[in-house]
Parts: sequence; C-alpha cells; structure tokens
Amino acid sequence: MPDAGIKPELVDRAPETAGLVEVAQNVFWSRMPLPGKLNHINIWLFREDDGFSVLGTGMYTPEAEAAGAFLLASLPEGVRVRRVFVTHLPPNHVGWLMERGAEEFWMTRMEYLTCRVMVGQSHDETVPEDFTAFHRAAGWPDSAIDCYYDHYHNYGTRISRLPRSYRRLEEGQFHVIGGHRWRVVTGNGHSPEHACLYCEESKLLISGDQVLPGISSNVSATPLEPTANPMADWLASLHKLKSEFPDDVLVLPAH
Repeated sequence: MPDAGIKPELVDRAPETAGLVEVAQNVFWSRMPLPGKLNHINIWLFREDDGFSVLGTGMYTPEAEAAGAFLLASLPEGVRVRRVFVTHLPPNHVGWLMERGAEEFWMTRMEYLTCRVMVGQSHDETVPEDFTAFHRAAGWPDSAIDCYYDHYHNYGTRISRLPRSYRRLEEGQFHVIGGHRWRVVTGNGHSPEHACLYCEESKLLISGDQVLPGISSNVSATPLEPTANPMADWLASLHKLKSEFPDDVLVLPAH
C-alpha cells in the first residue's frame, strides 16, 4: 500500500486527538476522546495490503464520532478500515466504527455475549431491585445509588450498534495484522474474557486494560455476577501474563 496521506512521527510524544504516530512498522497509535477524568482511549491502526485494521474504537459520543471521522479522512484516499478488533466489552472499546463500512468484527465469545446482555439490560424500564440491593449491601449511600440509576441507562447509548454476528478471538489463535504475527492471550478480572495480542518477533504487546502503565485496571464485583471474585481472577491473569511475555516487550495499552 502506498504511504500517501500518512505522515508518521517519531514516538517521542503521544498523538493529538485523532492524530497518528507510527510505533512500529505498519502499527499506528491514535487517541479518541472520552468524557470524564479518564479523557481519552488509545486505539491502534494497522496498515494492510487491502486497507486498515483497527483495534479499539472509542466510545459512541459526538466528540468521538467527530474525531473518528477526522481520523478516517486522514487515511489515503479510497482506503478504508476492513477489520475491527476489540479487546473487551466496556463501551469505550466497542463504540462506533462498524457502521462505517468495516467488514469483520473480532471479539472473544464471553466479551461479545456479555456486552449484548449489558446493552439489553440498559433498556430496562427501571433498575432491577436486586441490583439496587446489591449496592446498598456494599455500603453505597443514596447519592451513589442515584448516580448509578443514570449510569445504568446510559450504557447502551455509548455503543452505536453491536453487530449481530462476530468472529471469535480465542486463546492461542494467531492473526497476521499489519504484517505482524500476533498471538491471542486472554485474561479476566477486569472483564470476562479480555484479549491481549502479543507479537513475539516485534516484541509488542497490545494489553488493552489488562495491564496499564499509570493506573490499575478497574476490578469490580457487579450485580450481574454478585458472588464472583474478580480480584482473584485478575491477579491470576497477571501471573499468567508475566509468565507468557518477556520483560522487554513494548506494551501498547488502552489508557
């Protein structure tokens, strides 16, 4: 593919919103805006022979859509995103891109099915009483419960359209993306079946939210599975990942 329209920079600073920084051959770093204190998400674009692949999309908000439109317009003329890979389910990772003409949507089974359940629940007329009781038992004050009511119904609005079918990412698979050979390594605790992608030859690890550089992953028990122990799951996953990857990999996180 010709390089016209892409002017990668040296990796000495983070990209501007919807900008592009080349971090390895055919692997580009970009950022999408998020509402709130955690104000952006990193996404990764891969130059292919027949277009681009994208890992992560950003949340479905007007600001993210505008940034995404700018980013897509910066790609070479006539070139489009053909594959979308999603590491895990929160809306800031699933977002908006499939309605822009991508042909393939890749996600692990548990992430995809859990995401569909949570989107469906967000359309409930009221917050289920057992969900409220769960949070009261955890010590939440009334003010936090009120905020949760708003958040509960907002979940589904942050995803434009979850595809009705998907292609399954699973442990041990290999995918050639951007000319690099990536192995799928799954973990959980932050989410049910989080996919990381590891390229041994290039020493690259796309870690999603399973491993983060400046903050810890959100590890929370939820009313969807009230007796779960996500912290034990997350710690076990970290031990697994530490045994899978060398210390000198370049980690490409979501935040």
